[in-house]
Amino acid sequence: MYRTPYELCPGSDVERLAQIDAWLERLATETDHTAHGAEITRYLTVLARFHRYSAHNCMSIVVQRPDATRVAGYRAWQPLGRQVKKGAKSIAILCPAPIRDKDKAKDDPDVVIALRFRVGYVFDMAGIEGDALPALTPQAVEGDRYADLLRRPIEVAAYGDLSVSFADLSRPLPCRPGRPGGEP
Repeated sequence: MYRTPYELCPGSDVERLAQIDAWLERLATETDHTAHGAEITRYLTVLARFHRYSAHNCMSIVVQRPDATRVAGYRAWQPLGRQVKKGAKSIAILCPAPIRDKDKAKDDPDVVIALRFRVGYVFDMAGIEGDALPALTPQAVEGDRYADLLRRPIEVAAYGDLSVSFADLSRPLPCRPGRPGGEP
C-alpha cells in the first residue's frame, strides 16, 4: 500500500524536512560505499573484460570460472590458430536462437518470428593452445601525426568558444583535496 510522505514522517514540516535530509544523507553515504566497494568493482571489471557478452552471461562466466580472461566458442578459437585442449572445461552461457518463418525467410532472411535461448559453451584462454594472440602495442603519437590528431578537437573547441591547454603527463597529476591520493 502506498503511504504519503505525511504518513511516513509525521510531525511538523521542519521535522519532515530534517527526516528527509537524514534519509538523503544516508542514501548518499550508502551509495558512496557501494560505488567504491569490492563487489561493484569486481562486477565492473568483469563487464569490461567481456564487453561483448550480456550482463547475465558475464555473471555466468564469473560464477563458473572466476579467473577467466578471454572466452570464445570452440569454433571461434580455430581461425585464430588456436585449439581447445583435450579435457578443457567449458563455460555454459545463454545464446540467442531466433526462430524464423521458413516461408518469409526465402524473401527476407532477417525475419524473426520469435526469439528463444539455448545453452552454448565457451572456453577460457587458459584451456587453449596454439598460436599467440596478437597484442595491441600502443604507439607514441608525435610529429605530423600528433598535429593531425589534435587539429580537429582544437578547431571544435575554438568554434564552441572553449580554450585548450596542455599538461606534461610525465609526472602524476595532482588529485583533488579529500580524494584518494590527494592532500587532505
